[in-house]
Amino acid sequence: MKILEIFQNIIFPHRCPGCLKIIKNKTDFCKNCINQIKIYNNLFCPRCKNRILNINKICHPKEKFILGTATDYNKITEQAIHFLKFQFVTSVANSLSNILVNYFEQILKYYQINIKNFIVIPIPISKKRFNLRGFNQSELIAKNFCDHFNLKLYNKNLIKIKNNKPQSELKDINQRQINVLNCFQIQNPKEIINKNIILIDDIITTGSTIKEAVKILKLNKVKKIIALAVCKA
Repeated sequence: MKILEIFQNIIFPHRCPGCLKIIKNKTDFCKNCINQIKIYNNLFCPRCKNRILNINKICHPKEKFILGTATDYNKITEQAIHFLKFQFVTSVANSLSNILVNYFEQILKYYQINIKNFIVIPIPISKKRFNLRGFNQSELIAKNFCDHFNLKLYNKNLIKIKNNKPQSELKDINQRQINVLNCFQIQNPKEIINKNIILIDDIITTGSTIKEAVKILKLNKVKKIIALAVCKA
């Protein structure tokens, strides 16, 4: 270990993003927090949230995507997402991405999915928010996910063209739907035509943001879409 790194670890020791306990592993939670993060092993219908057994059979066929959420939005994941999005602790993205990776490894055991036929697109944020934060949290999570599964990351195709209010500030589902209406745009549509897409976001609440992204992707003739989020509220 380099002297500078040793010094940094002494002055700024790595803490668990869920409880702030000092730990050695820079990309994960402490054992106590990990034990409290329940990882699902199912995909869900985006309409009724029922589990589905086959990605080709969904209880509400009019829905244009399949939903996957790795875990619940509890005190631990809430704390971690807060550190990432509002205190700009980017190392937390790896911890959250590890949850998503563990979840999707379980999915691949139970569902017939040829993951090599998919590309990955993170849910974008507006230019203004990106300039303020310096990063897109969903993109950071998606990068680690792509590295693990050896998938291509398309992070410049789906863009956000409106600097709308954060969805977390709106509680009513109708307000959330209006807030994200027509907020996305596709650049270079030829890159994604006839592609299977894995959409990645940090958290899903009402699903309004994901559905709006799915709408514009489907208008640009993509095939199957699996929307993944680290946690659901």
